[in-house]
Formats: sequence, C-alpha cells, structure tokens
Amino acid sequence: MLCNIKIHPFDIRDIKPRVLVPMHLFKFMHNREELKSSTFIDAIERYDQYAQDLSGVDIKLLFPGESFEYSHLD
Repeated sequence: MLCNIKIHPFDIRDIKPRVLVPMHLFKFMHNREELKSSTFIDAIERYDQYAQDLSGVDIKLLFPGESFEYSHLD
C-alpha cells in the first residue's frame, strides 16, 4: 500500500496491507512544521506508537528515488 504520511495508522490497520510505503517523506510542504513532521524519525515514532495495531505490516521507508521489489511469493 502506498499512502500519504498523514494517513492515520488506524486507517492503515483497517485496510490490513502486507507492505506499507509512506509517501511524501522529506518533501517540501507548505511550511517548516510540515517539513519537520515528514522525516524518517517522525514516521518511525508515529508508527511505533501503533506497533501492536500494525503488527504484520512491513513498513518500508524509502528515500526519494529509492525503490524495492515486492514478491507475493515470499
């Protein structure tokens, strides 16, 4: 699942994806506060708060331009 970093973890939990790729990390937003809240550290802290609800979801934090290959046969 590709999702905006602003999506609440409960919404992610309800969809039950196998893999989550938060988007718009390190993206220049409208102001400095939004930029500060779109870092890896902020994303990790946010998802860690809901670790029990997100168990079984593989969260992939990617730098801009980075990619990964997903195989449903894993």
